[in-house]
Amino acid sequence: MLCVMNFKTKMPIKSQLKMMKEIEQNQFQPRLLVAPSILEPNHYSNFEIVSQDLTTKARTVGEIPDNALKYYGIKYAFIGHIERRTMLKEDYDVINNKLQNAIRNGITPIITVGLSGDQPSKIINEFNQIVQKVDLNHHKIIVAWESMASDKAGKQMYTNPEAKNIFSTIRKRLDQYNGIQYQLLLGGHVEADEAKLSKEIGIDGVLIGDRFRTFASLKPILDGLSD
Repeated sequence: MLCVMNFKTKMPIKSQLKMMKEIEQNQFQPRLLVAPSILEPNHYSNFEIVSQDLTTKARTVGEIPDNALKYYGIKYAFIGHIERRTMLKEDYDVINNKLQNAIRNGITPIITVGLSGDQPSKIINEFNQIVQKVDLNHHKIIVAWESMASDKAGKQMYTNPEAKNIFSTIRKRLDQYNGIQYQLLLGGHVEADEAKLSKEIGIDGVLIGDRFRTFASLKPILDGLSD
């Protein structure tokens, strides 16, 4: 099972470094990916560093370039995170360009969907607008569905069968590619129960944010993903 944790930008750097040090001092079963707000060398013993973003193929300013990820040994990057779309108005053409850059440089993209709502057809349309004509055949990808309603309410706002149906629909869409390797994550105010649910509905894990600032707070999530 997999847990991806995004520290975003409000968590102080010292707190992020302290949290990562805490994580490294503990043992746990699930695979853990951590996205700090500033890139760190990917040298931790029991989790991997991932990037919160990746620049487009063009020459830009203030974005994270693919060569920086390669330098630090980082193999994953968020592409078109929902909060970048809502707060920074990042559109689908920009996101698609970033996705092309990730695929071209062997970086596994972490794509989040759910901004369009909880209806499977709308989620697939959202995914299609992100991917457009990018060839995902024989590539790796992580897709996380984030329940915006749950995030806003601070509790699960979907039924277990609804979540299972959404991921079944996403899986069918991804299975249209040849040789693709994908992992599916549940996001949107995830607690221990949602971590357990991800196992029950047959997906690969969860996506969580910066609410978890100590290993003690993270542990129930990791335990929920464990055998």
